[in-house]
Amino acid sequence: MSRGYQFVIASIIGVAAASGILTWSVYPEAPRLTGNAAFQEQNPVYRAGGADCAAAEFSKARSRIRALRAIACQEAEEQHRLAANDLIQQRRAADAADASAILTYQQTKIAALGVFLGFVTMAAAIAAAWFARRAAVATEETVTLAKEGSDGAAQALIIAARNADASTQQVAIAASTAERQLRAYIDAETAIIVGELAPGRQGNFVELFAYNRGVTPAIDVVVRCQLIVGARKEFENNWRINPYGEEISKAPLAPNARIPLRIPIPTFSKGMVDKLQSGKTHIWFAGVIMYKDVFGVSRLTRFSCVLLPTRMQGRFIVHTLANGNEMT
Repeated sequence: MSRGYQFVIASIIGVAAASGILTWSVYPEAPRLTGNAAFQEQNPVYRAGGADCAAAEFSKARSRIRALRAIACQEAEEQHRLAANDLIQQRRAADAADASAILTYQQTKIAALGVFLGFVTMAAAIAAAWFARRAAVATEETVTLAKEGSDGAAQALIIAARNADASTQQVAIAASTAERQLRAYIDAETAIIVGELAPGRQGNFVELFAYNRGVTPAIDVVVRCQLIVGARKEFENNWRINPYGEEISKAPLAPNARIPLRIPIPTFSKGMVDKLQSGKTHIWFAGVIMYKDVFGVSRLTRFSCVLLPTRMQGRFIVHTLANGNEMT
């Protein structure tokens, strides 16, 4: 234990001992009050003036004696009244003295306790002053250490800011890389013609597939397609006017899954089949695949093809156009 602590403890003990001795020396003794112990009540059969003033005795006396007794009885009653009033005043004074003694006793007790509490407060003030001095010294040392550490902290903050910027860039690059690696990729696979184009024949259609090549599902997949019969210029004009065509499929698409898309081919006359076979006119179809990846980003895939005749009558192949096939 340091000498400072020993001094504080010794001061507190000394002040406590002094306050206890002083309080004991001034602490008052409780007053000893007589109270009503010596009080004696009046006899209920007592009558001022004695038995001669009783009504029975008074009526027996002669008129002259009765007059003398009446005067004597009145004087006796007056003396009794004065004595009783004097006794009452004395009792009141005695009660007031008792109350004053009790009040003085209580005030003296409070004063003694005040002395004791004053010394206790003094002891607490001594301890508080000593601890305040210790706290001031510790605060001064802390300020010195904080000032020395502030320079190092400033340098650390600069380095931390640079590291944070680098980390932010790394996180952004990692997030972009993860999104590219984990997102859904939907494209349109090679289409085929089901059926043979012949005059008046029904039920022919072009079939292609929307294929998810990514590793996560595609959400809210919508496929729209448009089929146009005519020259290239007519196809390009119609495609610009109505680029989305009619909706032919709408469904979610899991990874490595396909959605088959069937585009009906209208029924042609013999003259139209001859034009298609000779290459004077063509069947064009184009469309879009709209979807969202798991990151909530809207994506778009475009596809466009043309049916080209072969040497076999009524047989055509699907040729992908150079323009209009792309994905985001």
